[in-house]
Amino acid sequence: MKKKIVRMMGVGALSASLLTLSPAFAEAAEKSQAIGAKQTASHGPASYGKKHRMKFMMKSLNLNQDQITKIKQIRQDMRGQMKAYWSQMQDIRTKMHSLINSEEYTQNKAKALIAEKTGVLEKLMLLRADTAHKIWLVLDSAQQTKWQNIKVDHHKPHVKAKTY
Repeated sequence: MKKKIVRMMGVGALSASLLTLSPAFAEAAEKSQAIGAKQTASHGPASYGKKHRMKFMMKSLNLNQDQITKIKQIRQDMRGQMKAYWSQMQDIRTKMHSLINSEEYTQNKAKALIAEKTGVLEKLMLLRADTAHKIWLVLDSAQQTKWQNIKVDHHKPHVKAKTY
């Protein structure tokens, strides 16, 4: 009987301490979420790629102003087409969700949507390849060699140091 009372008092004390600490935990969680959103907006993976890749390319290959202008124009032209394809992808995704959640679902209808999506993905991949090739043609032979070496180094597997 005495043990049960001691256990209940311990549980009561633990729950009381958790209740007093929960606002602190909630505040800390809100701060970390705000920091995470801030990082994504300006520093995180979502915004890091495109601008920094272009700056990296300009620095590492010593592009002249004419080359920079041409590459920016190539990328701008690609962006319009890319948005159209991604819009098609969103439409297909919406149709698939609607099909899954309806009484009219059949495997043949799902396969038709999958085939449609595969076609759009093929167009996206071709657009990326064409764009990369157009940019490649803007570079001179020394820059092409240097860029190829950078890409090879980038795709090498990363070796982790042993920790004992």
